[in-house]
Amino acid sequence: MLLTVVEGSDESLRETALRALGEVKGDPHCVVPVLIREAQGGSAGCRAMAAIVLRVYGQHARDAIPVLQKLSHDTDPQLANAAQSSLDRIEQEVFAHSARTNR
Repeated sequence: MLLTVVEGSDESLRETALRALGEVKGDPHCVVPVLIREAQGGSAGCRAMAAIVLRVYGQHARDAIPVLQKLSHDTDPQLANAAQSSLDRIEQEVFAHSARTNR
């Protein structure tokens, strides 16, 4: 249901649905690709919210790293900060997971 709302045309509802995806933390295999797509397009508010929510998915959002790296240099400071914060968290979790599995 939330994924359907995210793909709708009402920007306010889309932002709310994106936020909810972070709160319910759904299946990363279904949710993370949608968040990545939303972080790349749409309104600045939806892009920032998608970037923020990617943080919740941690290492499961590793595919978002290139997108977040690009967004961290955006001219919109809210979007750039959201992307950098998520990028830091995801990279930290990916590194920690890698260190645990390489023991």
